[in-house]
Amino acid sequence: MLEKDTLETRDRSNMRRTIVYVILLVVFVPLGIAGGWFTLAPTPDKLAERARGGLDSEALLELVLQAPYEQQAADSLRFLLENDPDALHSLAQLALGHEAALNYLISMARTCPECVSSLSDWELDYDSALKLLQHIPAEGISHLVTSASQSANAAFVLGVAYELGYHVEQSWSQAAHWYAHALEIGYPLAEVLYSRAAYEVGVECYSRGNQPVETARWFGVAAELGHAAAQCALGVCYASGVGVEKNLQSAVAWYRLSAEQGYVDAYFNLGWCYLRGEGVEADAEASVAWFREGAERGDELAQYYVGRAYEYGQGVYQDAAEAVRWYALAAEEGESAAAQYALGSCYARGQGVEQSWPAAVYWYQLAAEQGWTEAQLALARCYEKGLGVPVNAATAHYWRGRAEKESQPE
Repeated sequence: MLEKDTLETRDRSNMRRTIVYVILLVVFVPLGIAGGWFTLAPTPDKLAERARGGLDSEALLELVLQAPYEQQAADSLRFLLENDPDALHSLAQLALGHEAALNYLISMARTCPECVSSLSDWELDYDSALKLLQHIPAEGISHLVTSASQSANAAFVLGVAYELGYHVEQSWSQAAHWYAHALEIGYPLAEVLYSRAAYEVGVECYSRGNQPVETARWFGVAAELGHAAAQCALGVCYASGVGVEKNLQSAVAWYRLSAEQGYVDAYFNLGWCYLRGEGVEADAEASVAWFREGAERGDELAQYYVGRAYEYGQGVYQDAAEAVRWYALAAEEGESAAAQYALGSCYARGQGVEQSWPAAVYWYQLAAEQGWTEAQLALARCYEKGLGVPVNAATAHYWRGRAEKESQPE
Protein backbone atom coordinates (compact mmCIF):
# COMPACT_ATOMS: atom_id res chain seq x y z
CA MET A 1 0.00 0.00 0.00
CA LEU A 2 2.80 2.35 0.89
CA GLU A 3 4.53 1.57 -2.40
CA LYS A 4 1.36 2.42 -4.32
CA ASP A 5 1.04 5.77 -2.53
CA THR A 6 4.66 6.52 -3.27
CA LEU A 7 4.13 5.80 -6.98
CA GLU A 8 1.07 8.03 -7.14
CA THR A 9 2.93 10.84 -5.41
CA ARG A 10 5.82 10.48 -7.85
CA ASP A 11 3.42 10.56 -10.83
CA ARG A 12 1.77 13.70 -9.56
CA SER A 13 5.16 15.30 -9.08
CA ASN A 14 6.20 14.39 -12.61
CA MET A 15 2.94 15.80 -13.97
CA ARG A 16 3.45 19.09 -12.14
CA ARG A 17 7.01 19.26 -13.45
CA THR A 18 5.77 18.62 -16.99
CA ILE A 19 3.14 21.33 -16.71
CA VAL A 20 5.76 23.82 -15.50
CA TYR A 21 8.02 22.94 -18.44
CA VAL A 22 5.15 23.44 -20.87
CA ILE A 23 4.33 26.83 -19.35
CA LEU A 24 7.97 27.85 -19.58
CA LEU A 25 8.10 26.80 -23.24
CA VAL A 26 4.87 28.59 -24.13
CA VAL A 27 5.70 31.82 -22.35
CA PHE A 28 9.45 32.29 -22.43
CA VAL A 29 10.54 30.75 -25.71
CA PRO A 30 8.47 33.19 -27.86
CA LEU A 31 9.69 36.05 -25.69
CA GLY A 32 13.22 34.87 -26.22
CA ILE A 33 12.72 34.69 -29.98
CA ALA A 34 11.09 38.10 -30.06
CA GLY A 35 13.83 39.54 -27.89
CA GLY A 36 16.42 38.08 -30.16
CA TRP A 37 14.64 39.51 -33.23
CA PHE A 38 14.45 42.97 -31.70
CA THR A 39 18.09 42.67 -30.76
CA LEU A 40 19.03 41.68 -34.33
CA ALA A 41 16.56 43.96 -36.19
CA PRO A 42 18.22 47.24 -37.25
CA THR A 43 16.99 50.38 -35.53
CA PRO A 44 15.64 53.29 -37.62
CA ASP A 45 18.94 55.11 -37.08
CA LYS A 46 20.87 52.13 -38.43
CA LEU A 47 18.50 51.86 -41.40
CA ALA A 48 19.02 55.55 -42.11
CA GLU A 49 22.77 55.09 -41.91
CA ARG A 50 22.65 52.22 -44.40
CA ALA A 51 20.43 54.29 -46.72
CA ARG A 52 22.69 57.34 -46.60
CA GLY A 53 23.85 58.41 -50.03
CA GLY A 54 21.18 56.24 -51.61
CA LEU A 55 23.40 53.20 -51.22
CA ASP A 56 20.87 50.78 -49.71
CA SER A 57 17.41 51.07 -51.26
CA GLU A 58 16.07 48.15 -49.22
CA ALA A 59 16.91 49.93 -45.97
CA LEU A 60 15.32 53.10 -47.33
CA LEU A 61 12.14 51.26 -48.24
CA GLU A 62 12.04 49.63 -44.80
CA LEU A 63 12.18 53.10 -43.25
CA VAL A 64 9.32 54.23 -45.49
CA LEU A 65 7.21 51.27 -44.40
CA GLN A 66 7.96 51.87 -40.70
CA ALA A 67 7.47 55.65 -40.78
CA PRO A 68 3.64 55.67 -40.54
CA TYR A 69 3.79 53.55 -37.38
CA GLU A 70 7.01 54.52 -35.59
CA GLN A 71 7.84 58.11 -34.77
CA GLN A 72 11.56 57.38 -34.56
CA ALA A 73 11.49 55.92 -38.08
CA ALA A 74 9.51 58.91 -39.35
CA ASP A 75 11.99 61.36 -37.80
CA SER A 76 15.03 59.47 -39.11
CA LEU A 77 13.59 59.25 -42.61
CA ARG A 78 12.64 62.91 -42.80
CA PHE A 79 16.05 64.05 -41.53
CA LEU A 80 17.76 61.78 -44.04
CA LEU A 81 15.76 63.00 -47.02
CA GLU A 82 15.99 66.68 -46.13
CA ASN A 83 19.77 66.50 -45.85
CA ASP A 84 20.78 63.88 -48.39
CA PRO A 85 19.85 64.57 -52.06
CA ASP A 86 21.16 61.15 -53.11
CA ALA A 87 18.81 59.41 -50.68
CA LEU A 88 15.94 61.55 -51.96
CA HIS A 89 16.84 60.58 -55.52
CA SER A 90 16.95 56.91 -54.50
CA LEU A 91 13.47 57.21 -52.97
CA ALA A 92 12.19 58.71 -56.24
CA GLN A 93 13.51 55.66 -58.06
CA LEU A 94 11.74 53.41 -55.55
CA ALA A 95 8.52 55.32 -56.23
CA LEU A 96 8.51 53.87 -59.73
CA GLY A 97 7.62 50.45 -58.38
CA HIS A 98 6.43 50.99 -54.81
CA GLU A 99 3.24 52.89 -54.12
CA ALA A 100 4.29 53.40 -50.50
CA ALA A 101 7.39 55.29 -51.65
CA LEU A 102 5.39 57.49 -54.04
CA ASN A 103 2.75 58.21 -51.40
CA TYR A 104 5.46 59.17 -48.92
CA LEU A 105 7.02 61.59 -51.41
CA ILE A 106 3.64 63.11 -52.06
CA SER A 107 2.93 63.49 -48.35
CA MET A 108 6.31 65.20 -47.90
CA ALA A 109 5.46 67.67 -50.63
CA ARG A 110 3.42 69.62 -48.10
CA THR A 111 6.61 70.83 -46.37
CA CYS A 112 9.25 69.74 -48.86
CA PRO A 113 8.38 70.86 -52.42
CA GLU A 114 11.85 69.70 -53.49
CA CYS A 115 10.40 66.20 -53.32
CA VAL A 116 8.46 66.96 -56.50
CA SER A 117 11.71 67.80 -58.26
CA SER A 118 13.24 64.56 -56.99
CA LEU A 119 10.99 62.70 -59.44
CA SER A 120 12.81 64.25 -62.39
CA ASP A 121 14.04 60.95 -63.81
CA TRP A 122 10.58 59.69 -64.66
CA GLU A 123 7.41 61.18 -66.06
CA LEU A 124 4.60 62.16 -63.74
CA ASP A 125 1.25 61.54 -65.38
CA TYR A 126 -1.69 63.93 -65.10
CA ASP A 127 -3.30 62.08 -62.18
CA SER A 128 -0.05 61.98 -60.19
CA ALA A 129 0.44 65.71 -60.76
CA LEU A 130 -3.07 66.36 -59.52
CA LYS A 131 -2.42 64.20 -56.45
CA LEU A 132 0.69 66.22 -55.69
CA LEU A 133 -1.22 69.48 -55.99
CA GLN A 134 -3.77 68.22 -53.51
CA HIS A 135 -0.98 67.90 -50.93
CA ILE A 136 1.11 70.95 -51.71
CA PRO A 137 -0.10 74.06 -49.84
CA ALA A 138 -0.61 77.32 -51.68
CA GLU A 139 2.73 78.71 -50.47
CA GLY A 140 4.44 75.65 -51.92
CA ILE A 141 3.72 76.90 -55.45
CA SER A 142 6.55 79.44 -55.14
CA HIS A 143 8.97 76.60 -54.41
CA LEU A 144 7.74 74.83 -57.52
CA VAL A 145 8.34 77.95 -59.58
CA THR A 146 11.92 78.07 -58.27
CA SER A 147 12.46 74.43 -59.21
CA ALA A 148 10.67 74.62 -62.55
CA SER A 149 13.54 76.26 -64.42
CA GLN A 150 15.48 73.00 -64.17
CA SER A 151 12.87 70.41 -63.25
CA ALA A 152 10.50 69.23 -65.97
CA ASN A 153 8.31 67.63 -63.33
CA ALA A 154 7.92 70.89 -61.43
CA ALA A 155 7.09 72.74 -64.68
CA PHE A 156 4.58 70.05 -65.61
CA VAL A 157 2.88 70.22 -62.20
CA LEU A 158 2.70 74.01 -62.50
CA GLY A 159 1.01 73.61 -65.88
CA VAL A 160 -1.63 71.39 -64.30
CA ALA A 161 -2.04 73.88 -61.45
CA TYR A 162 -2.76 76.76 -63.85
CA GLU A 163 -4.99 74.63 -66.05
CA LEU A 164 -7.20 73.68 -63.11
CA GLY A 165 -6.77 76.81 -60.98
CA TYR A 166 -5.19 74.87 -58.09
CA HIS A 167 -3.66 77.36 -55.59
CA VAL A 168 -3.42 79.88 -58.46
CA GLU A 169 -5.84 81.83 -60.62
CA GLN A 170 -6.87 79.63 -63.55
CA SER A 171 -4.99 80.67 -66.68
CA TRP A 172 -4.73 78.79 -69.96
CA SER A 173 -1.89 81.05 -71.08
CA GLN A 174 0.14 80.25 -67.95
CA ALA A 175 -0.67 76.57 -68.31
CA ALA A 176 0.57 76.73 -71.90
CA HIS A 177 3.74 78.52 -70.77
CA TRP A 178 4.67 75.85 -68.22
CA TYR A 179 3.70 72.92 -70.42
CA ALA A 180 5.85 74.43 -73.19
CA HIS A 181 8.76 74.79 -70.75
CA ALA A 182 8.40 71.18 -69.58
CA LEU A 183 8.36 70.06 -73.20
CA GLU A 184 11.40 72.20 -74.02
CA ILE A 185 13.54 70.65 -71.29
CA GLY A 186 12.66 67.12 -72.31
CA TYR A 187 9.25 66.06 -71.06
CA PRO A 188 7.31 64.44 -73.98
CA LEU A 189 4.19 63.82 -71.91
CA ALA A 190 3.62 67.58 -71.78
CA GLU A 191 3.05 67.77 -75.54
CA VAL A 192 -0.60 66.74 -75.52
CA LEU A 193 -1.43 69.05 -72.63
CA TYR A 194 0.49 71.90 -74.24
CA SER A 195 -1.51 71.49 -77.45
CA ARG A 196 -4.76 71.56 -75.49
CA ALA A 197 -3.74 74.65 -73.52
CA ALA A 198 -2.59 76.43 -76.70
CA TYR A 199 -5.96 75.69 -78.32
CA GLU A 200 -7.82 77.12 -75.33
CA VAL A 201 -5.68 80.27 -75.44
CA GLY A 202 -6.65 80.60 -79.11
CA VAL A 203 -10.32 80.25 -78.18
CA GLU A 204 -9.94 82.98 -75.55
CA CYS A 205 -8.24 85.29 -78.06
CA TYR A 206 -10.98 84.66 -80.60
CA SER A 207 -13.74 85.34 -78.05
CA ARG A 208 -12.24 88.77 -77.31
CA GLY A 209 -12.79 89.63 -80.97
CA ASN A 210 -9.83 91.97 -81.30
CA GLN A 211 -6.87 89.59 -81.41
CA PRO A 212 -7.03 87.85 -84.80
CA VAL A 213 -3.27 87.41 -85.15
CA GLU A 214 -2.92 85.89 -81.68
CA THR A 215 -5.95 83.72 -82.36
CA ALA A 216 -4.39 82.24 -85.49
CA ARG A 217 -0.97 81.95 -83.85
CA TRP A 218 -2.20 79.90 -80.91
CA PHE A 219 -4.42 77.74 -83.08
CA GLY A 220 -1.35 77.19 -85.25
CA VAL A 221 0.77 76.10 -82.29
CA ALA A 222 -1.84 73.56 -81.22
CA ALA A 223 -2.54 72.44 -84.78
CA GLU A 224 1.13 71.72 -85.47
CA LEU A 225 1.15 69.53 -82.37
CA GLY A 226 -1.78 67.52 -83.76
CA HIS A 227 -4.73 68.94 -81.81
CA ALA A 228 -7.76 68.07 -83.98
CA ALA A 229 -10.03 70.93 -82.89
CA ALA A 230 -7.19 73.41 -83.37
CA GLN A 231 -6.53 72.08 -86.86
CA CYS A 232 -10.15 72.66 -87.77
CA ALA A 233 -10.10 76.13 -86.14
CA LEU A 234 -6.94 77.06 -88.03
CA GLY A 235 -8.68 75.96 -91.22
CA VAL A 236 -11.49 78.39 -90.42
CA CYS A 237 -8.90 81.15 -89.91
CA TYR A 238 -7.50 80.48 -93.38
CA ALA A 239 -10.97 80.25 -94.91
CA SER A 240 -12.04 83.60 -93.47
CA GLY A 241 -8.68 85.42 -93.29
CA VAL A 242 -8.68 85.73 -89.50
CA GLY A 243 -5.13 86.56 -88.40
CA VAL A 244 -3.66 85.06 -91.58
CA GLU A 245 -3.88 85.74 -95.28
CA LYS A 246 -6.99 84.09 -96.69
CA ASN A 247 -6.09 80.80 -98.34
CA LEU A 248 -8.84 78.31 -99.14
CA GLN A 249 -6.41 75.57 -100.12
CA SER A 250 -4.70 75.82 -96.73
CA ALA A 251 -8.12 75.75 -95.07
CA VAL A 252 -8.98 72.49 -96.82
CA ALA A 253 -5.59 70.99 -95.89
CA TRP A 254 -6.13 71.70 -92.19
CA TYR A 255 -9.75 70.50 -92.31
CA ARG A 256 -8.52 67.25 -93.83
CA LEU A 257 -5.92 66.69 -91.10
CA SER A 258 -8.59 67.33 -88.47
CA ALA A 259 -11.08 65.01 -90.17
CA GLU A 260 -8.49 62.23 -90.29
CA GLN A 261 -8.59 62.34 -86.48
CA GLY A 262 -12.38 62.06 -86.46
CA TYR A 263 -13.21 65.67 -85.56
CA VAL A 264 -16.87 66.10 -86.51
CA ASP A 265 -16.83 69.82 -87.40
CA ALA A 266 -14.08 69.14 -89.92
CA TYR A 267 -16.32 66.67 -91.75
CA PHE A 268 -18.93 69.36 -92.24
CA ASN A 269 -16.41 71.97 -93.31
CA LEU A 270 -14.97 69.64 -95.94
CA GLY A 271 -18.47 68.83 -97.16
CA TRP A 272 -19.14 72.56 -97.53
CA CYS A 273 -15.88 73.14 -99.41
CA TYR A 274 -16.69 70.39 -101.90
CA LEU A 275 -20.26 71.62 -102.23
CA ARG A 276 -19.19 75.20 -102.96
CA GLY A 277 -15.92 74.49 -104.71
CA GLU A 278 -13.91 76.44 -102.11
CA GLY A 279 -10.27 75.38 -102.05
CA VAL A 280 -11.09 72.26 -104.07
CA GLU A 281 -12.94 71.49 -107.27
CA ALA A 282 -16.69 71.29 -106.64
CA ASP A 283 -17.75 67.67 -106.26
CA ALA A 284 -21.31 66.88 -105.16
CA GLU A 285 -20.56 63.22 -104.42
CA ALA A 286 -17.53 64.07 -102.27
CA SER A 287 -19.60 66.75 -100.54
CA VAL A 288 -22.34 64.28 -99.57
CA ALA A 289 -19.75 61.74 -98.45
CA TRP A 290 -18.19 64.23 -96.01
CA PHE A 291 -21.57 65.49 -94.82
CA ARG A 292 -22.60 61.89 -94.20
CA GLU A 293 -19.48 61.28 -92.06
CA GLY A 294 -20.58 64.09 -89.78
CA ALA A 295 -24.28 63.22 -89.97
CA GLU A 296 -23.69 59.65 -88.83
CA ARG A 297 -21.90 61.05 -85.78
CA GLY A 298 -24.84 63.25 -84.82
CA ASP A 299 -23.95 66.60 -86.44
CA GLU A 300 -27.38 68.21 -86.97
CA LEU A 301 -26.24 70.61 -89.67
CA ALA A 302 -24.57 67.79 -91.59
CA GLN A 303 -27.78 65.74 -91.27
CA TYR A 304 -29.71 68.63 -92.76
CA TYR A 305 -27.36 68.86 -95.74
CA VAL A 306 -27.56 65.11 -96.35
CA GLY A 307 -31.34 65.55 -96.37
CA ARG A 308 -31.01 68.37 -98.92
CA ALA A 309 -28.78 66.20 -101.10
CA TYR A 310 -31.46 63.49 -101.19
CA GLU A 311 -34.28 65.99 -101.71
CA TYR A 312 -32.63 67.62 -104.74
CA GLY A 313 -30.52 64.70 -105.97
CA GLN A 314 -27.16 66.39 -105.38
CA GLY A 315 -24.43 63.74 -105.40
CA VAL A 316 -26.96 60.96 -104.67
CA TYR A 317 -30.10 59.60 -106.29
CA GLN A 318 -33.10 61.76 -105.48
CA ASP A 319 -35.08 60.10 -102.70
CA ALA A 320 -37.80 62.08 -100.89
CA ALA A 321 -38.29 59.50 -98.14
CA GLU A 322 -34.57 59.42 -97.39
CA ALA A 323 -34.56 63.22 -97.32
CA VAL A 324 -37.35 63.17 -94.73
CA ARG A 325 -35.41 60.65 -92.64
CA TRP A 326 -32.34 62.87 -92.44
CA TYR A 327 -34.35 66.05 -91.90
CA ALA A 328 -36.19 64.34 -89.04
CA LEU A 329 -32.92 63.24 -87.38
CA ALA A 330 -31.72 66.85 -87.34
CA ALA A 331 -35.11 68.43 -86.53
CA GLU A 332 -35.83 66.19 -83.56
CA GLU A 333 -32.66 67.36 -81.78
CA GLY A 334 -34.46 70.71 -81.45
CA GLU A 335 -31.69 73.10 -82.50
CA SER A 336 -31.69 72.93 -86.31
CA ALA A 337 -34.29 75.44 -87.46
CA ALA A 338 -33.35 74.77 -91.08
CA ALA A 339 -34.15 71.07 -90.72
CA GLN A 340 -37.40 71.81 -88.87
CA TYR A 341 -38.54 74.14 -91.65
CA ALA A 342 -37.52 71.64 -94.35
CA LEU A 343 -39.39 68.84 -92.54
CA GLY A 344 -42.46 71.07 -92.17
CA SER A 345 -42.36 71.77 -95.91
CA CYS A 346 -42.20 68.03 -96.66
CA TYR A 347 -45.37 67.51 -94.58
CA ALA A 348 -47.03 70.49 -96.28
CA ARG A 349 -46.36 69.04 -99.75
CA GLY A 350 -46.72 65.37 -98.82
CA GLN A 351 -43.22 64.82 -100.18
CA GLY A 352 -41.60 61.63 -98.84
CA VAL A 353 -44.23 61.46 -96.10
CA GLU A 354 -48.02 61.48 -95.84
CA GLN A 355 -49.34 65.02 -96.27
CA SER A 356 -50.34 66.63 -92.95
CA TRP A 357 -50.94 70.32 -92.32
CA PRO A 358 -51.01 69.93 -88.52
CA ALA A 359 -47.56 68.26 -88.69
CA ALA A 360 -46.34 71.00 -91.04
CA VAL A 361 -47.54 73.70 -88.61
CA TYR A 362 -45.85 71.90 -85.70
CA TRP A 363 -42.42 71.96 -87.40
CA TYR A 364 -42.90 75.47 -88.81
CA GLN A 365 -43.68 76.68 -85.30
CA LEU A 366 -40.48 75.22 -83.84
CA ALA A 367 -38.35 76.74 -86.59
CA ALA A 368 -40.17 80.09 -86.41
CA GLU A 369 -39.53 80.38 -82.67
CA GLN A 370 -35.81 80.06 -83.40
CA GLY A 371 -36.01 83.00 -85.80
CA TRP A 372 -36.08 81.14 -89.13
CA THR A 373 -37.66 83.74 -91.42
CA GLU A 374 -39.04 81.33 -94.03
CA ALA A 375 -40.73 79.31 -91.29
CA GLN A 376 -42.25 82.48 -89.82
CA LEU A 377 -43.73 83.44 -93.21
CA ALA A 378 -44.98 79.88 -93.79
CA LEU A 379 -46.61 79.87 -90.35
CA ALA A 380 -48.24 83.23 -91.07
CA ARG A 381 -49.78 81.79 -94.27
CA CYS A 382 -51.11 78.81 -92.32
CA TYR A 383 -52.90 81.13 -89.87
CA GLU A 384 -54.16 83.33 -92.70
CA LYS A 385 -55.65 80.40 -94.62
CA GLY A 386 -56.49 78.04 -91.76
CA LEU A 387 -54.05 75.32 -92.85
CA GLY A 388 -53.67 72.94 -89.91
CA VAL A 389 -54.81 75.65 -87.47
CA PRO A 390 -57.93 77.85 -87.13
CA VAL A 391 -57.79 81.09 -89.09
CA ASN A 392 -56.30 83.78 -86.88
CA ALA A 393 -55.43 87.10 -88.52
CA ALA A 394 -53.76 88.48 -85.40
CA THR A 395 -51.38 85.53 -85.09
CA ALA A 396 -50.68 85.67 -88.81
CA HIS A 397 -49.87 89.37 -88.49
CA TYR A 398 -47.58 88.67 -85.51
CA TRP A 399 -45.48 86.08 -87.40
CA ARG A 400 -45.31 88.16 -90.55
CA GLY A 401 -44.16 91.13 -88.49
CA ARG A 402 -41.43 89.08 -86.79
CA ALA A 403 -40.23 87.82 -90.17
CA GLU A 404 -39.94 91.37 -91.51
CA LYS A 405 -38.16 92.57 -88.39
CA GLU A 406 -35.70 89.68 -88.13
CA SER A 407 -34.88 89.72 -91.84
CA GLN A 408 -33.71 93.33 -91.71
CA PRO A 409 -29.93 93.83 -91.40
CA GLU A 410 -28.77 95.26 -88.08
